[in-house]
Amino acid sequence: MAMTKKELRKYYKAQRANLSTQEIEQAGAILREKILEKIPPKSNVAIFLPISSHSELDLTPLLTNTEYNWYASRSEFTTRTMVFYKIDSTTEFEINEWNIPEPPESGKISPSEIDVVVIPLLVCDLKGNRIGYGMGFYDNFLALCKESCLKLGVNYFPPVSSIADVRKDDIQLNVLLTPEKDYIF
Repeated sequence: MAMTKKELRKYYKAQRANLSTQEIEQAGAILREKILEKIPPKSNVAIFLPISSHSELDLTPLLTNTEYNWYASRSEFTTRTMVFYKIDSTTEFEINEWNIPEPPESGKISPSEIDVVVIPLLVCDLKGNRIGYGMGFYDNFLALCKESCLKLGVNYFPPVSSIADVRKDDIQLNVLLTPEKDYIF
């Protein structure tokens, strides 16, 4: 029987919290390489910056690769929207009140100009339906992106068979990368 988003969110937050620092670092190294294999050079790539207290993958080492145009978001919690700004290996990030690193407000890009979005998640199902923290930021942002935008999820864990309460406005991933396997949806 499929679990609900709330049940899966609770379970996978606990699973992630139980990962060792070594497991997180090893998975990060593998996933960063896999990301670079999936995206064409010169792409405009939106990435997430890790919330360290949530044991999220650290994608910031990718910023040294100058073949790509990297962007990271600033979040607006009252509207549940994100705006992405140009970043590189020299960008200094500030930590907002929710412990999320954010870039300076410089070099804004329109969602329609993004070629690839690397998306954080707790888990997804075999259809690419993802579960994040439940605020809808990524679904809201992805709805504004062009149809051809690659929605690339990265996670420590493989997909579950299904999620009981998927909504019509949930936006599916095209690809999920895990340290062990890649999934195409």
